[in-house]
Amino acid sequence: MHGSTARRLVLWSVGGLVVLAVFAAFSLVPGPWLKTLVMGVGGPALVLAAPVHLVAQVRFRGRAVRAVGVVERCVDNGPDEPSCTLTVRYTALDGAERLFTDDRAPCRPLGSEVRILYDPAGPSDARLHRSAAAAPVTALVMALVGAVLSYFFWRDHLPG
Repeated sequence: MHGSTARRLVLWSVGGLVVLAVFAAFSLVPGPWLKTLVMGVGGPALVLAAPVHLVAQVRFRGRAVRAVGVVERCVDNGPDEPSCTLTVRYTALDGAERLFTDDRAPCRPLGSEVRILYDPAGPSDARLHRSAAAAPVTALVMALVGAVLSYFFWRDHLPG
Protein backbone atom coordinates (compact mmCIF):
# COMPACT_ATOMS: atom_id res chain seq x y z
CA MET A 1 0.00 0.00 0.00
CA HIS A 2 1.32 3.45 -0.93
CA GLY A 3 2.36 5.63 2.05
CA SER A 4 -0.15 8.36 1.24
CA THR A 5 -3.00 5.86 0.96
CA ALA A 6 -2.03 4.20 4.23
CA ARG A 7 -1.89 7.60 5.95
CA ARG A 8 -5.37 8.49 4.66
CA LEU A 9 -6.74 5.15 5.81
CA VAL A 10 -5.29 5.71 9.28
CA LEU A 11 -6.64 9.28 9.45
CA TRP A 12 -10.14 8.21 8.39
CA SER A 13 -10.06 5.35 10.91
CA VAL A 14 -8.94 7.66 13.69
CA GLY A 15 -11.60 10.18 12.67
CA GLY A 16 -14.28 7.50 12.84
CA LEU A 17 -13.11 6.41 16.26
CA VAL A 18 -13.17 10.02 17.48
CA VAL A 19 -16.78 10.41 16.32
CA LEU A 20 -17.74 7.18 18.10
CA ALA A 21 -15.90 8.30 21.24
CA VAL A 22 -17.77 11.62 21.22
CA PHE A 23 -21.11 9.82 21.01
CA ALA A 24 -20.05 7.45 23.80
CA ALA A 25 -18.95 10.41 25.93
CA PHE A 26 -22.46 11.88 25.76
CA SER A 27 -23.72 8.96 27.83
CA LEU A 28 -21.27 9.96 30.58
CA VAL A 29 -22.30 13.64 30.73
CA PRO A 30 -23.70 14.15 34.25
CA GLY A 31 -25.98 17.13 33.77
CA PRO A 32 -29.03 17.12 31.49
CA TRP A 33 -28.47 20.79 30.68
CA LEU A 34 -25.17 19.99 28.92
CA LYS A 35 -26.76 17.22 26.86
CA THR A 36 -29.57 19.60 25.98
CA LEU A 37 -27.11 22.25 24.90
CA VAL A 38 -24.89 19.93 22.86
CA MET A 39 -27.59 17.82 21.26
CA GLY A 40 -30.48 20.27 21.09
CA VAL A 41 -28.46 23.24 19.88
CA GLY A 42 -25.22 21.74 18.58
CA GLY A 43 -26.92 19.15 16.38
CA PRO A 44 -29.11 21.58 14.44
CA ALA A 45 -26.22 24.07 14.32
CA LEU A 46 -24.02 21.47 12.61
CA VAL A 47 -26.79 20.61 10.15
CA LEU A 48 -27.17 24.31 9.29
CA ALA A 49 -23.41 24.96 9.18
CA ALA A 50 -22.71 22.10 6.74
CA PRO A 51 -24.15 23.77 3.60
CA VAL A 52 -22.70 27.13 4.64
CA HIS A 53 -19.24 25.51 4.86
CA LEU A 54 -19.72 23.78 1.52
CA VAL A 55 -20.86 26.95 -0.28
CA ALA A 56 -17.95 28.95 1.17
CA GLN A 57 -15.42 26.32 0.05
CA VAL A 58 -16.93 25.99 -3.44
CA ARG A 59 -17.01 29.78 -3.87
CA PHE A 60 -13.37 30.04 -2.79
CA ARG A 61 -12.31 27.31 -5.22
CA GLY A 62 -14.27 29.04 -7.99
CA ARG A 63 -12.35 32.29 -7.67
CA ALA A 64 -9.01 30.89 -6.51
CA VAL A 65 -5.84 30.83 -8.56
CA ARG A 66 -3.40 27.94 -8.44
CA ALA A 67 0.22 28.56 -7.60
CA VAL A 68 3.27 26.75 -6.31
CA GLY A 69 4.60 27.69 -2.91
CA VAL A 70 7.74 26.76 -0.99
CA VAL A 71 7.69 25.46 2.59
CA GLU A 72 9.52 28.00 4.74
CA ARG A 73 8.76 26.46 8.12
CA CYS A 74 7.26 23.23 9.42
CA VAL A 75 6.36 22.88 13.10
CA ASP A 76 5.12 19.50 14.31
CA ASN A 77 1.81 19.82 16.18
CA GLY A 78 2.88 17.17 18.68
CA PRO A 79 2.66 13.41 19.06
CA ASP A 80 -1.14 13.46 19.39
CA GLU A 81 -1.63 15.30 16.10
CA PRO A 82 -1.00 13.72 12.67
CA SER A 83 -0.27 17.14 11.21
CA CYS A 84 2.00 20.14 11.48
CA THR A 85 1.85 23.89 11.01
CA LEU A 86 3.31 24.90 7.66
CA THR A 87 4.42 28.37 6.67
CA VAL A 88 4.45 28.67 2.89
CA ARG A 89 5.89 31.43 0.69
CA TYR A 90 4.41 32.04 -2.75
CA THR A 91 4.40 34.70 -5.45
CA ALA A 92 1.00 36.21 -6.27
CA LEU A 93 -0.10 37.33 -9.74
CA ASP A 94 0.88 40.91 -8.86
CA GLY A 95 4.48 39.73 -8.33
CA ALA A 96 4.44 40.25 -4.57
CA GLU A 97 5.80 37.48 -2.37
CA ARG A 98 3.39 36.41 0.33
CA LEU A 99 3.36 34.05 3.30
CA PHE A 100 0.53 32.04 4.76
CA THR A 101 0.23 29.46 7.51
CA ASP A 102 -1.78 26.25 7.50
CA ASP A 103 -2.06 24.57 10.89
CA ARG A 104 -3.62 21.31 9.67
CA ALA A 105 -1.12 20.36 7.01
CA PRO A 106 0.77 17.15 6.43
CA CYS A 107 4.41 17.58 7.42
CA ARG A 108 6.69 18.55 4.53
CA PRO A 109 10.45 19.10 4.34
CA LEU A 110 11.72 22.67 4.36
CA GLY A 111 12.19 23.99 0.83
CA SER A 112 9.74 21.53 -0.71
CA GLU A 113 7.23 22.80 -3.24
CA VAL A 114 3.51 22.59 -2.49
CA ARG A 115 0.49 23.37 -4.61
CA ILE A 116 -1.68 26.14 -3.22
CA LEU A 117 -4.84 28.06 -4.01
CA TYR A 118 -5.28 31.74 -3.25
CA ASP A 119 -7.83 34.45 -3.91
CA PRO A 120 -6.35 36.97 -6.38
CA ALA A 121 -8.67 39.69 -5.00
CA GLY A 122 -7.33 38.99 -1.50
CA PRO A 123 -4.00 37.18 -1.82
CA SER A 124 -3.70 36.79 1.94
CA ASP A 125 -6.52 34.21 1.68
CA ALA A 126 -4.36 31.26 0.63
CA ARG A 127 -4.65 27.55 1.36
CA LEU A 128 -2.92 24.34 0.48
CA HIS A 129 -4.47 22.74 -2.57
CA ARG A 130 -6.50 19.80 -1.32
CA SER A 131 -8.78 17.40 -3.12
CA ALA A 132 -12.00 18.93 -4.41
CA ALA A 133 -13.81 16.13 -2.57
CA ALA A 134 -12.62 17.39 0.84
CA ALA A 135 -15.30 20.10 1.17
CA PRO A 136 -18.31 17.91 0.28
CA VAL A 137 -17.04 15.09 2.51
CA THR A 138 -16.51 17.50 5.42
CA ALA A 139 -19.97 19.01 4.91
CA LEU A 140 -21.53 15.54 4.74
CA VAL A 141 -19.85 14.46 7.98
CA MET A 142 -20.96 17.70 9.67
CA ALA A 143 -24.54 17.17 8.51
CA LEU A 144 -24.59 13.50 9.54
CA VAL A 145 -23.17 14.16 13.00
CA GLY A 146 -25.62 17.04 13.44
CA ALA A 147 -28.54 14.91 12.25
CA VAL A 148 -27.65 12.06 14.62
CA LEU A 149 -27.29 14.45 17.57
CA SER A 150 -30.60 16.10 16.67
CA TYR A 151 -32.39 12.79 16.21
CA PHE A 152 -31.30 11.40 19.57
CA PHE A 153 -32.31 14.64 21.27
CA TRP A 154 -35.69 15.05 19.56
CA ARG A 155 -36.74 11.39 19.07
CA ASP A 156 -38.86 11.33 22.24
CA HIS A 157 -40.72 14.43 21.07
CA LEU A 158 -41.52 13.20 17.56
CA PRO A 159 -44.96 11.77 16.76
CA GLY A 160 -45.20 8.07 16.12
